Amino acid sequence: MSEDENGVETNLPDRPEQQTPAEPPEQQPPSEPTEGQLHIAGVQVTERWSAPLPPPKLLREFNEAVPGAANIIVSEFQEQGQHRRGVELLRAKAEVFVHRIGGVAAPLIDVLFLAGGFGCVFTDRILVGVALLVAEMIMILWLRWRVTGSQTPVEIQDADDNDHEERPT
Repeated sequence: MSEDENGVETNLPDRPEQQTPAEPPEQQPPSEPTEGQLHIAGVQVTERWSAPLPPPKLLREFNEAVPGAANIIVSEFQEQGQHRRGVELLRAKAEVFVHRIGGVAAPLIDVLFLAGGFGCVFTDRILVGVALLVAEMIMILWLRWRVTGSQTPVEIQDADDNDHEERPT
């Protein structure tokens, strides 16, 4: 044991020449187990499948391990399929309903804004009428921009005419 310059004791030798390089541990070749020793070797096998159901051979093995397991697996698969199709049908019906409501509600709102704006203008509430008409125009322009992706009418017409063909430059 020695002390460093701060007075802390260390387990290092006093002089560097006394230090011995670390030697790698000796590795012995694997040997056959002798009497009294047990040699253990293991193998791990992993099987995967990408189909919704395991292959028939594996289903038979499941059935041998747990009687009736194959029937349970197949019936769970069938029930899950029915459930998924039911959820997809409900989702599709909801989307159709929302689109129908939007298709009816949007024009009604437009008509109400226009009628209210013109009604206010003709009943000497010009500021409110102009505000309603401007709000309606902003909604129409915003929806047009949103649907067309902010393309100008010329760009939209060009895209329709060329049917997405490249234009010579």
